[in-house]
Amino acid sequence: MVPKNFDILPKNEEYSAKPILLKQWDDTDLWYKKDDKFDRPKSEISMKIYTNDCELGTTLESRVFVNLWAHIQDEFLREFNYMANCANLSFQVTPMYDNINFSWSGFNDSMPAYLEESIQRLLSMKNEDKTDQLREVFDQVKEKLLMDWKNFYYEQSYQQTFALFETLMVNVAVEQSQMREYLENYTFEDFQAKQKNWLMSGRQLWYVTGNFGHEQAVELVESTRDQFKLQSVKIEDLVDVRAIAIEDGHSFLIERPLEDKTNENSCIVASYEVGVQGDELK
Repeated sequence: MVPKNFDILPKNEEYSAKPILLKQWDDTDLWYKKDDKFDRPKSEISMKIYTNDCELGTTLESRVFVNLWAHIQDEFLREFNYMANCANLSFQVTPMYDNINFSWSGFNDSMPAYLEESIQRLLSMKNEDKTDQLREVFDQVKEKLLMDWKNFYYEQSYQQTFALFETLMVNVAVEQSQMREYLENYTFEDFQAKQKNWLMSGRQLWYVTGNFGHEQAVELVESTRDQFKLQSVKIEDLVDVRAIAIEDGHSFLIERPLEDKTNENSCIVASYEVGVQGDELK
């Protein structure tokens, strides 16, 4: 993972003026923008997998599972990520309501090998010979999440407010207290049963930017698609994540007392729905 080539690619206004949809497959879109401004031998790559595996985004159980999985993979890959950090590379997985967001950053010369190895290690979590190791990590992560989701209600009022506001406004959002209650009786066997059917199907959305050639970007995505081997999913079959629509002319006031009675701070958030203005969606 240590880079050997630090050459800066020649400037190319065709690919650096703005992000462009470089290539489309049946289930994958690749957006690309070459960096001609900072002239650094680095790149930033992000990839979202939109999937309905394990009923992602539709049930409380799926929300608990995907949070567990994201934290478990972080612990599972800890040693590998440490080695990558020493080479100034980073990898992060973030669970969203309807997708899993993967992001890589670092020297572009190391990026192809880094992506391949990180995904290979990630997918190896399903291997039977990793069961004992995974069980130990599961117990640690479960204990930490139970504590985090409990302590959330003792954080600063503004931190709670923004998080709780999202659970009110997004149609598929769930609250930490709900996830904690469900997690208390969640077992490693429950997790393993879900993981068998996880990351089996979906659609990919890529964005590659930095000191990275457009042909190399296409090769990178094709290689990664071969690793995941996801079955294609129709867009209309994915969960529909959107803000809750408030009926015109109506307003609501929601008040929530803090769990910590010694906390004298308060916070208020006001939100207004105005709809699309004119013909410009943006």
